[in-house]
Amino acid sequence: MDKEVISSLVIARHHLHNCEFAGTARHAIAEGYSAIDAVLSALIISKSVEPPRNHKAKLDLARATFPDVFQNYEEKYPTGRGFFPGVDWDELIAFYKEWLAARYEEFDARPAHVGGRRAEAEAAFRCAVRRLAADWGVPASDVDKRVEELSLGAGVSEVERALGEAHDRRFADAEAYGERYGAKLGTKMSETSNFATLSIIADDTLTQSIIREDREIADECAVLYLRFLGLVEKIQERRLAHFAGDRYPDDIDASHLEEAPNLIISLKARYSGATVSEFGESIGRMLANAMKMVAKHEPTAPTS
Repeated sequence: MDKEVISSLVIARHHLHNCEFAGTARHAIAEGYSAIDAVLSALIISKSVEPPRNHKAKLDLARATFPDVFQNYEEKYPTGRGFFPGVDWDELIAFYKEWLAARYEEFDARPAHVGGRRAEAEAAFRCAVRRLAADWGVPASDVDKRVEELSLGAGVSEVERALGEAHDRRFADAEAYGERYGAKLGTKMSETSNFATLSIIADDTLTQSIIREDREIADECAVLYLRFLGLVEKIQERRLAHFAGDRYPDDIDASHLEEAPNLIISLKARYSGATVSEFGESIGRMLANAMKMVAKHEPTAPTS
C-alpha cells in the first residue's frame, strides 16, 4: 500500500465522518464533496501523478484516467451476492457545483437530497478503495481497515455492537406496533433509528482500545443514543404541532405528518484534556500574562 495514497484516503474518511454528523445542509455538502476530492487525489497519486491544485481540473483528470472506477459492482459471498451502487460522473460534477455554492453562496437543500449526496460520497470512497486494492493485489477490507485505524481509530467496536442492538430493539418494537395497529412496513421504515447514528472517536491508542473493547462504555453510548432518539422525536412532535396549529392534536392531515420529520439535526460534544502538569503550566502562563497586563496599566509612582 502506498503511504501517500493511504494518507489521502484517511483525509477522505475524516471528511466522510464530518459529513455523516453535519447538522446543516451546507456543512454536509461541503464535507461530502471534500471527501470525494480527497478520493480523487488518492486515485491520481496512485498513478505517480501530482494532483492538480484546481479542484475542477482534478475532477476532469480523474474522470479521464479512471472512467469506470465508480461503476456499480457485485460481490460474491458464500451465502449469496451483494450489489453495491456506484456514482455517475455527471452527478459528481453536479455535486462539485453544489460544493462551490455551499462554500461561497447562499445555500440550502432538503434533508433527502443531502442524504443522497452523503450516500454518493460513501459510494465513491468504497469504489476507490476497491480499485486501489485490486491494483495493489490485496483485499479491499485490508485497505479499508488500515484507513479506519489511521483516521477514526476504533474500527468495529463494542460501541457499534451496542448501538446495533439498540436499533434492533427499537425496530422490533416498531414492527410489533405496526402489527397491532396496522401499517407494519411503514411503521418499521419510519423508525427514527433508521435515520440516526452516534459515533465516539479518540486520538490515542489507549482510549481507542477502551472504545473498541469495553462493553460498559459501549452500553453507556447506547443509552446516549437512545436519549438522542427521544430528543429527535420530541422535536418532531413540536414541528408537527407547529404545522397543525390550532388543530393539533385533533386534526392532523398527511401534509403535517410528512413535514414533521423533514429536518437535519446534529448533537455534538467534545472533551479535550491535558495532564495535570500541562494543565498547571497552562494556568501558570495565563496568570503570568494577566500580571503583565496589570503591570502595564498600573500608574507609575512619581519620582522626587
